[in-house]
Amino acid sequence: MPTLSTSQKIILSIGMLISLLCSFAVTIIFQNDVLDGISITLSSVLVLAIIAVFATIILEVLESICNP
Repeated sequence: MPTLSTSQKIILSIGMLISLLCSFAVTIIFQNDVLDGISITLSSVLVLAIIAVFATIILEVLESICNP
């Protein structure tokens, strides 16, 4: 499986952050229970994905510092 470079991971995380902001906006603006449920679920998944991507970025940076 091909790995993503650091710049690709940063672009991916920025895209996920924008999606997270859109999801929050949908939750706040619309007063529909179905949309709220979908939006909150998507927000939870995006937060977990963002944490995972940032963790891999930090680990790669630490590995590059420790193993020159």
